[in-house]
Amino acid sequence: MAQEKQLLLAIIAAGSSILHSYAVPEAPPLDDACSSVLQGLAPNVHSRMSRAHSEHMLHWVQHPDGAVFLVVATAAFGRMMPFSFLDAVIGCCSGSNVEQPKEAILKTQMEFFNTEPLRAQLRDLQLQRPENAFLLHADTGPQRQQLLDCKVDRNDEMRSHSEACQVLNGRKRGFCGRRLLCLIVCIVAAALLTAALLWMSHPAAPRPSL
Repeated sequence: MAQEKQLLLAIIAAGSSILHSYAVPEAPPLDDACSSVLQGLAPNVHSRMSRAHSEHMLHWVQHPDGAVFLVVATAAFGRMMPFSFLDAVIGCCSGSNVEQPKEAILKTQMEFFNTEPLRAQLRDLQLQRPENAFLLHADTGPQRQQLLDCKVDRNDEMRSHSEACQVLNGRKRGFCGRRLLCLIVCIVAAALLTAALLWMSHPAAPRPSL
């Protein structure tokens, strides 16, 4: 049976000390694996790394000031989505909402990425577009989330409109093709009918008598 794609445990740490964490109810015991990673990190560096642990993958972003954002996911989730989750958490932990409870941030983002991974991926891709750079500097609370959701909803609407136009254009091309075929058949039939009438209007020449 295919392994489920899911984020299981998220941690915000300072060095090797875990400050905040959130785990889904069905998460297996993973604290020891996370502690092992945190204790092995070199100080004063910036890194984005992953490590395999049994059927799971540990992904983390380390800042030079000692802040570490770590998430444990099933191996089937790959790397892109977990790091998108970490980037979203980092964004929500900075700016005007720095006093927002970190456990609430972890819980909200994890539920979003677990229930709507494709929507989360589209949101992450929207942030990377140059024309949407202002979103990175918007409020990291409800206002920023609303802006992101509006961008995603608008893209969904445009995609649906594009698909409808493709279907309509296909029908138009099929209709035009049938009309062209009918026109060709009518022209050929008219030409044959004209030739037959001309042949019938000229009687055959009499045969010479012997």
